[in-house]
Amino acid sequence: MAQILKRSLTAEEVATTSSESGGLLGFNLSDFVEESQERLRSCQEEIKTILAAAEAEATQIKKNASELGYQEGTLLAQAEFEQCVAEQSEIKAREEVNRLQEIVGQLQEAHENWMAAYSETLPGVAISIAERIVKRELNLQPELMINWAREAIASTRSSKALKVILHPDALEQVGDLLDRMLCQRDLPEKIEVCADPNVGRHEILILQEGGEIHAGLNAQLEQLGAVLK
Repeated sequence: MAQILKRSLTAEEVATTSSESGGLLGFNLSDFVEESQERLRSCQEEIKTILAAAEAEATQIKKNASELGYQEGTLLAQAEFEQCVAEQSEIKAREEVNRLQEIVGQLQEAHENWMAAYSETLPGVAISIAERIVKRELNLQPELMINWAREAIASTRSSKALKVILHPDALEQVGDLLDRMLCQRDLPEKIEVCADPNVGRHEILILQEGGEIHAGLNAQLEQLGAVLK
């Protein structure tokens, strides 16, 4: 049996054969290839354009998201900072108020203690000041002792006999004034005046039946102390 060898046809032979066969294939293969390649390039360009647009959109979305996140983060950080400042300010203000209340309490306690001590020492201070002032006035106006003697003697009108005792220096200084005062009619009939060095320089001692009256400087200071208490 004879062997038959077949040879593959080239594109030109195919086209020629197709043409000679009355156009059974109906198209040119080379034109088809070129058209396909052109469509492939156009598709590739379109894909590139779509990818570039998508990439640009994605970049813009990321940028917008980043900016929005930054703004939100900034606002959140600012809100947290303001809240922290407010809390710290409140804590600080509370601490200052507590400290001021403590200081006020300490001042009040110190004031009360001072007033208590002052109230105890005030009479003594006042009496000491009054004593200095009165002694100075007695040196300038010794007749003040006559006024004290008159008041004391007036309180003994029921007594018939009195004895008025002064320090010798005081009697020498106010003796004449005392004699004139004792001459008044409304005083007891019998009044004796004498000196005693044991009596204080600014003291007046009046003796009567059943007792004695101190009418000098110490008696005046005692009355002042009773008023201040």
